[in-house]
Amino acid sequence: MKMRRNFLLILLSCALLLGACGIQSGLSAEEAQQTEVANLVAEMMTQQSLDKQKETEEPEKTEEPTPEATETPVPETPTQEVLPTEPAVYSVGPTNFPEDVNPLTGLKVADPSILQRLPIMVKVPNFPAYGRPHGGLSSADIVFETWIGGGSNRFAPLYYGENSDYVWPIRSIRIVDPEIASLYNAVIAFSGGDPVKVMPKIYRIMGDRLFPEGTCPGICDRGSGDVTRLYANTAAITEYFQNAGIDPATRPNLDGMKFSEAIPAGGKPASKVEFHFNYYNKGDWEYDEASGNYLRWIEDAYTYEMIPLVDRNTEEQLAFSNVIMLFVEHVEIETQLIDIKVWGNTAGRRAVIFRNGQAYEAIWKTNDNESPISFYDLEGNPFPLKPGKSWIALTGLNTVENITGDLWHYDFKMP
Repeated sequence: MKMRRNFLLILLSCALLLGACGIQSGLSAEEAQQTEVANLVAEMMTQQSLDKQKETEEPEKTEEPTPEATETPVPETPTQEVLPTEPAVYSVGPTNFPEDVNPLTGLKVADPSILQRLPIMVKVPNFPAYGRPHGGLSSADIVFETWIGGGSNRFAPLYYGENSDYVWPIRSIRIVDPEIASLYNAVIAFSGGDPVKVMPKIYRIMGDRLFPEGTCPGICDRGSGDVTRLYANTAAITEYFQNAGIDPATRPNLDGMKFSEAIPAGGKPASKVEFHFNYYNKGDWEYDEASGNYLRWIEDAYTYEMIPLVDRNTEEQLAFSNVIMLFVEHVEIETQLIDIKVWGNTAGRRAVIFRNGQAYEAIWKTNDNESPISFYDLEGNPFPLKPGKSWIALTGLNTVENITGDLWHYDFKMP
């Protein structure tokens, strides 16, 4: 603005000079001066108007520096701590067993086709003692131990999920055997029986599910000439019955037993179990923490000291996941003719189940004559056995029980 005023003053000075010149051109000095002043005033007014117009116009925008783009920090989402989940405890049964699970052990089998057959029971003696050690007992799913009178006991191993090429020795059948076998839809391999007092009941219950003695390779003679001469091959026995059309080669219904890895509550310490028929016939079990099994001991035939009972086939001590004392009514018909009442126990009788170094009070039942023995806790719920093999000892109702710490001792008494 100051520069413009100076410029106008210069123009006014020039106008005065021109006015002087205008006198020379014929205008009076006063008229010329008035004319120039008017022109200058008009020009100044016009310039002021333009200046005010510019001042009222929007000032020229100056570009402000664009701020650098900065990333807006994203708040971190707190990560939730993933807690390790405990693996599901294995449990199966008492019904709806998967096709690859043996319902007599609760264990999976490598080849489910082996379960497409009838179980096989073989009669194995414990006396005479020179027939020990037995062969093939470690391959059985269940071994039943029964009193036959005269100071002797006998074993009835049951084969289903596993075979044995050499079950030895084989002896005669007793009247309790068809009752046990029928509970498991089993066939029986044996050597002889009382033709009057035993065999009629055997034929009535078992029919054609009896393996004929002397049919090798099912039952073969090793040529010793004594009562321990016979042995059995379970795979060959299955082949015989399937070829004869007696075994339909389908999976039988063996529902009834429950298995679980979970250790039940309410057990009492039981690291050792003693089951004695008499001084000359003893069977002990000691719990092995490392394997989780009970190991079998037996009296030495000459010193009567307790020694490991091994399987002749494997040379390893017998080991079972479950040892079960079944209290059963025994009726002595004759000295060596004992009727053991397995059938018809729908109301239930006492059992003591040993697993995982613990003892449990339980109830056993035979709900019908063609279903496996079932086990229940004292509230009536299915009792879970440990998955694995079971040894079931049938003892008399009057058997004497003594418990000292973790030692459970049983002296057999009838009935």
